[in-house]
Amino acid sequence: MAKSNEAKRSAPNKLRQTLLSDFLGKVKDGRVEKNEARGDTRSQQQADKGRLATQHLTHDGEVDTTRRLQAGSSLSDGGYGTPSQPISAAIATGGRRVHRPLLLDAGVETVGDGAYGAVFSVKVLQKHSRVFFSGPIPAVDKSTESIQRFKNKATQYSVIQTNTVVRCADGKPVLYFIKGGMYAGLTPGNDRKLREKSISAIRELIDAYPPSRPTQADSRMQAEQRRIQVEKNNAFGRYMLTYWYSQGGMRKGPRLSSESEPYKEKAMTSLVGYLQATAWEHDQVATWISAIDPEIHEELHTCYQGLGQDTLKHLYQGPKACHSGLALLVNRTEDPHKDENDARDNWTTTNCWGAFQGACVVYPELGIKVAMEPGDISLTRAAVLTHFVEELEDGERFCHVRFTKENILRPTGKVYKDLAIPCPINGCARVCPSKATLKIHLRGPSGAARRAKRSPTFHWLGTKEVKQYVAEAMKALPHKADKEEEVGEKLAHSADEQAEDSSKSEK
Repeated sequence: MAKSNEAKRSAPNKLRQTLLSDFLGKVKDGRVEKNEARGDTRSQQQADKGRLATQHLTHDGEVDTTRRLQAGSSLSDGGYGTPSQPISAAIATGGRRVHRPLLLDAGVETVGDGAYGAVFSVKVLQKHSRVFFSGPIPAVDKSTESIQRFKNKATQYSVIQTNTVVRCADGKPVLYFIKGGMYAGLTPGNDRKLREKSISAIRELIDAYPPSRPTQADSRMQAEQRRIQVEKNNAFGRYMLTYWYSQGGMRKGPRLSSESEPYKEKAMTSLVGYLQATAWEHDQVATWISAIDPEIHEELHTCYQGLGQDTLKHLYQGPKACHSGLALLVNRTEDPHKDENDARDNWTTTNCWGAFQGACVVYPELGIKVAMEPGDISLTRAAVLTHFVEELEDGERFCHVRFTKENILRPTGKVYKDLAIPCPINGCARVCPSKATLKIHLRGPSGAARRAKRSPTFHWLGTKEVKQYVAEAMKALPHKADKEEEVGEKLAHSADEQAEDSSKSEK
């Protein structure tokens, strides 16, 4: 009886399985093949759409630049895939969305003229410049995990070793790499002498005035770098020699950084000698900025020379110089960051000295890394481009970074309370941008420079005389008088209102 019941229950199940297998076979013979064919068609359509997108639109859909590129242009290693890979295969690979940046080779172009001119390979980034220059600057994640991710991705980027310019889709440049640019216009014997002069001045500075150590704000990787360099008996650290607003010192006005004014006379002497020995580098990079971007150079040069030796004191590097900030990195590599306080459209320049291996400068948004060698120059928009330096594998590396802060280049009324203060001494045509600058102009620097009193740009007055002249100059300012009149009018108006109120109360 039990067996018959089991047979009755199993019969419908077998029938269902038979009918289901027959049905699935029919579907496979008909509809499934159609679906597979339809899937092939869809994948082909997606590939065609990807190809059309690269022909007519940029990543953000703004400007058509790839039409101007030559037919059959290959992609760079820092873009999608390999150089031999076609654009359509790179963008529409199985319908997956690719997030890596797209750099297209756009031939060559000549920039500059004469000794300060060169032929550059042009790479076009498929992003509009407003992605970088409009709106707030996105912050960079500086966690240990994020830094490691940046470094892992950098292993896939292409290495730039020849003259290269990277432009946005609308044509605005964001990076220039000039191979051997530091030696432009110099004779073969003179360039060697100047190079050795800079290196010896750097070593003397390190011996007399050691660079600052990593702080708590630096990452653990910076501390590890310092440990490795100390084991190799190499110096490690950074000098910030700049004119800027110190952290939390916006109300006090701009001033020289603390590392620019060491209190030991030996350190100060070595620092002044270093700045004088490396002034020729500043002249070279300023000339290259003038050749590449004359408008920006004029603004930078006007600001720098307007500050002059009165304000910059021993940081002043001559009539051709244009950047008020200088950082010297000694065997130190930087973590991913942006210099967001620099002027956005400003050109930050970098050049290196020493015999070393590794330490390429990486630009994740561009998908490239620049192999800097002694004598090379790079001009970048460091305020908006994320960048970092890979680990130093061997040797010693001395890196110069020149920059200008936004609030120094384009001061506003909220920052500079006194925009133009003429010197009160008869016969002096100097106009100082702030009260602090006027005090320095009247008194002059301290220390050995004050004892020598060789510079004619200072009046070398005593403290009491400085106070008297500063008070006279502040009283003579027209905007100060206007403010006093406004205050007087407000007081008079408030007194009238009080009188009216009192009369009303009496009534």
